[in-house]
Amino acid sequence: MSKVALGRTAGAERSTKDAVRMAAERLFAERGIATVSSRKIAEVAGAANNSAVGYHFGTKTDLVLAVLRHHTGPIQAIRDELLSGVVPSNELRDYVGVMVRPLTLYLASLPVPTYYARFMLSAMTDPAWRPIVLNDIKSTLDDEWFRAALSRLAPTVDARVLRYRGDLVALVATQACAEFEGLLERDEQPAGADWNEVGIFLADIICGMLQAPSSQSA
Repeated sequence: MSKVALGRTAGAERSTKDAVRMAAERLFAERGIATVSSRKIAEVAGAANNSAVGYHFGTKTDLVLAVLRHHTGPIQAIRDELLSGVVPSNELRDYVGVMVRPLTLYLASLPVPTYYARFMLSAMTDPAWRPIVLNDIKSTLDDEWFRAALSRLAPTVDARVLRYRGDLVALVATQACAEFEGLLERDEQPAGADWNEVGIFLADIICGMLQAPSSQSA
């Protein structure tokens, strides 16, 4: 086979693989991960072979992680850039902003409609998929700097309580982004609202939640 033919074949495979990943992200976002079959993903992707998911990704878990990792790299790059601009800081909100705004800035850079926030909400609210996704995120998105800043700048709140609050605010942020993503797709967002406003709003409320007085140690 000629180099030109090989190149076309490789390009077609990449195109099919991307189509499968994008179809999976959309379906997972709209219907939930557990209810979507590989056959349906292949159908929506326009793949000629129903085994396209297995051929290109392996298992369903591999596909879910591929969708996740497609986005976490760019988000980490934005986070690194923002972090370099706030260290050192004695304001907890600066660090909260670095945790939250990379997601909203990244979503703002994507063409509408996007499905990533709703995909994440589907994963975060599914007991079977939540630990898988969270473990992968933790291995990709460094947050040790945030934990250190949190313990330094919210010293009156017990460390275990802060950890529980961290889990809660992650879900709050995911829910808010998923809802706004849906509004954008339906062209129903409030006048003047954009992803930058969502990021600011989330940074404000998360900072308040993390620093709220605690009446128990855990």
